[in-house]
Amino acid sequence: MLDEMKPIYKQIHGFMQEERDQLQADESNYFALVFGEISKYYEYLSIVWPRYRDISKVYVEEARKATAHRMTEPSGVGPLTEYELQELELSRERQTLLHFELESIFIFSSILLDRIAAATQYYFGQSSGQWRSFETMMKYFEGYCQNKGLPAPSPEMLKAIRWLHKNVSEFRHLLVIHKHENDYRVRLSYGTGYSNDEDDEAYFNLGLMYPQGSEEPVVSEKPQNILSKLNIFIELWLTYLKANQTKRNLSPNA
Repeated sequence: MLDEMKPIYKQIHGFMQEERDQLQADESNYFALVFGEISKYYEYLSIVWPRYRDISKVYVEEARKATAHRMTEPSGVGPLTEYELQELELSRERQTLLHFELESIFIFSSILLDRIAAATQYYFGQSSGQWRSFETMMKYFEGYCQNKGLPAPSPEMLKAIRWLHKNVSEFRHLLVIHKHENDYRVRLSYGTGYSNDEDDEAYFNLGLMYPQGSEEPVVSEKPQNILSKLNIFIELWLTYLKANQTKRNLSPNA
């Protein structure tokens, strides 16, 4: 597990243990089922992230080498050399592995956020509608807290929720899971971006085929920024739960 993930992982498990120690058997077991999902998907991410970093480093290093090699070649149009053909195939294979890990980051992060939304409503009690997604939590969290007599969430927490929804949940929903459902999104072609400096962090760069009107290509957020924001949010969220433990009203979904 990456060093920057270990503290949050420990906080999740520490919170679960402290809460379960105060509950009776059935409630304790149900609590473990709900919050265990958060632990599980964070652990999934702890598996994906090192694999992403490894392939990203290789992809960017080799892409830079290929670019430097092309700069030494004579200018003009001609058939691809044997080296260029081999590099083209290797680059395609590396990009497939890279995109697999990138999509995994967006999918598992989004699922984790959905589980956090459900766990929040379970912890403080159900409201008029079930929170089936992180987007629902983003829309109704402030009003929910007010209705439950909870303190207003901090501006920092609300900012983190909005950032994660836009850069993780929405990206995953529109451009990974449901990309095929809209003509504009179909015409977005997945490519790979990386910085020209010493940074070896690759990310999605979606080029746009046959642009119409004000349509634009899409660039995803860098994974390191996602991990940082995710860790900040989870820590703020756990702190909020602990600070308002007296308002706990465990309510399983109907």
